[in-house]
Amino acid sequence: MKRLFLVLIVLFVISISSVNAQCCKSNAETKTLAENVAEVESNNDMQDIKAYYFHFTRRCATCKAVESVTAEALKELYGESIVLKSVNLDNEANDELAEKIDADGQSLLFVKGDEKVDITNDGFMYARTKPEKLKEKIEEAVSSLKE
Repeated sequence: MKRLFLVLIVLFVISISSVNAQCCKSNAETKTLAENVAEVESNNDMQDIKAYYFHFTRRCATCKAVESVTAEALKELYGESIVLKSVNLDNEANDELAEKIDADGQSLLFVKGDEKVDITNDGFMYARTKPEKLKEKIEEAVSSLKE
């Protein structure tokens, strides 16, 4: 009788443990799913945002720094959601895009639909001396377009 009672207690403890483990596993999966949904929604907000750096063939060190700092900042901040498109204005194939976006010369632009944020001056001011400041300006530009 004692053995039967002991076996029943052991089976009871095992069943409680397995139910608890399944419950915790289910909650963990739910949390992960919620996080994934939030990430997808965030990425959808940014899918429409385009980043362009319009430049000419001949470029100085600052021009090159604007492009590289911006590309690195976008990758760090947004992964592959927003990728910088470098557009050479000396290439006639790019004239249509430059006209559509209204880029007259060297420009660092963020575009979403008809909205455009121009941070060209910030790019040239901060790319070589304060790249972290340019990164902040990029975040501000993208945030203003997400609203």
